[in-house]
Amino acid sequence: MTWLDRAYQAVEDALGSSARAAWAPQLAVFAGLPKGGRALKRLAAGSDVENVKDVLVEVRLGLCLIGQGFEVSIEPHGRAGPDYGVVRGCINAVVEACRLRSVYEDFDSEELEKHPDMLAPMGDVERDVRRIRQKAEGKLRQLNCSEPSVLAVWVDQDCIIEGEAKTAMHQIAVDAASGRVTLPHSLVFLVYASPWVSCGRQQQFYTYSHREALSDAMTTWRCEWESSLVGDLVRNALHNQYPASSQAGATCQHVIF
Repeated sequence: MTWLDRAYQAVEDALGSSARAAWAPQLAVFAGLPKGGRALKRLAAGSDVENVKDVLVEVRLGLCLIGQGFEVSIEPHGRAGPDYGVVRGCINAVVEACRLRSVYEDFDSEELEKHPDMLAPMGDVERDVRRIRQKAEGKLRQLNCSEPSVLAVWVDQDCIIEGEAKTAMHQIAVDAASGRVTLPHSLVFLVYASPWVSCGRQQQFYTYSHREALSDAMTTWRCEWESSLVGDLVRNALHNQYPASSQAGATCQHVIF
């Protein structure tokens, strides 16, 4: 059995046969990348559902980069560094991709099952935002490198309230701009995404920057994130159909703090 076959089986064991069918073509494309087998090995070795989901989010965000037309390399600085190196035109950068798990990991879910009249530990916005920030900022140490870098954060909607996650990303950028927190010198902006798509603007990605000025190429890249949907980018990657550079003119409403 190949590592790809084992990865398929790990997804089926963790998430069911329908998930295996949905992820099979995505994993096959990812496996074709240099070092793509590393992620497949981690997926095949996933000890539980959460570990499997962590790797799948990395794969999904990697495919989003491919779908944006980037040449993608995996772990360009080794396992302790960022997940991806990306090259396209004037952009030569690195990306750390991560999934934020539940902010309630220290809550005993079995206790909740024993007492169905109990409420889940939600509602303390300040606490939850603080926890989300701590989780996101913990990934930044992997972006201490010379290339411009981006932190891409995926939030599972069943674990974290979307408004709190957006607030946490916003606060990181605001505090960095004011000097209250120190971010890696290479960090250009943060990307936030979740399964939810806003009804009004049809937006799924949100970007946050602590810099007053970005290069034209980086500004264009922010616009591309914010004018794209995950499903479209994944389809681009699967069918080698990349967005045209004319996306630079897309309407964006991101804010520089």
